[in-house]
Amino acid sequence: MKNFGYLVAILLFITACGKDDSQKVTGLGKGLLVSNEGPFGTGTGTITFINDSGKVNQHLFQSANNGAVLGNVVQSVQFYRNRYYIVVNNANKIVIADNQFRYLGEINGLHQPRFIVFYGNYAFVSQWGEKNLHGGVAVVNLANNSLEKVIETGNGAEEMLLTNDSLWVTNGGSYNPDDFSSYPDSTVTLINADEQTVTTEFKVGDNPNSIAKAEKSYYIACAGKGFKNGSVYQGVPGEFQKMNVQGLDASLSSFSKMIINSNTNKDMILINGGSAISFNINGNTLDTYKVIVPSAYRAFYRTSNRHFYFCDPADFNSSGSVIETDEKFTKLNTYQAGIIPGYILEVIQ
Repeated sequence: MKNFGYLVAILLFITACGKDDSQKVTGLGKGLLVSNEGPFGTGTGTITFINDSGKVNQHLFQSANNGAVLGNVVQSVQFYRNRYYIVVNNANKIVIADNQFRYLGEINGLHQPRFIVFYGNYAFVSQWGEKNLHGGVAVVNLANNSLEKVIETGNGAEEMLLTNDSLWVTNGGSYNPDDFSSYPDSTVTLINADEQTVTTEFKVGDNPNSIAKAEKSYYIACAGKGFKNGSVYQGVPGEFQKMNVQGLDASLSSFSKMIINSNTNKDMILINGGSAISFNINGNTLDTYKVIVPSAYRAFYRTSNRHFYFCDPADFNSSGSVIETDEKFTKLNTYQAGIIPGYILEVIQ
């Protein structure tokens, strides 16, 4: 594998690397990776690379692999120990690529995988389970990319946060793939990453889906039921409380894909009803509500330039885009992406 001498630091969306968070080597240069889910149930997802000069490569994986495709749905992508790990949800696999996105192999035996975090020689993968039942976290031995076991959680294991040796797993609920009836949940599972066992499980609002940490507090966003009664919880292990939401009727809202500005620790971004909205964190209250981007599927904050990036899925059938704003949410650029851009990863030189 050719070493181009670049260093990459992966700034995870709502995760951290655990025992090995050293700088990594890559051949891509400086910019942003965007994983595009692709058409739901058909076709393939793709990877877009946007370098810092504004040049866009729409089919990074295909270009590096003689047109080979990833499969459906490309849920997320992460980088660890000089390799990319591309989570392909409906294909029930993780594709492994080198630092130039050349195919190296796969991790199989998964059921509806969602997100991946790393801890020493292991990867933890949230998954919904066979037929979207029996949500859990798959434990993968990175020495041979084998699935060792699945740690059972609640329904619809979703986004995770790794802090020290504690893995937080939001259980966002799932659905029956045959009749689309819901399998709700309201729990967050804590796993000891060293022992690979459940430490505790606690309840928050309906269908928690994302988690972030700012200063000494943890924040958990909950979708609610039927796209209503969304909520955000704040606290520390053993003590969480529902936050007050100002300027917005939470009973008619559904919150998801939360991020917090890590430079200020005060600005919270939530996706609500397909729009990106911002709040100011004021103790146990979310106030100064503002719509930032009216069509947004996910948000990302880049600490190196203090800019926000929003994934606009358009009509979910044609090419979407990535919208760049400054820290005050003034629009700066729009970059074309693939179908349903849904996850952003920063590559730093």
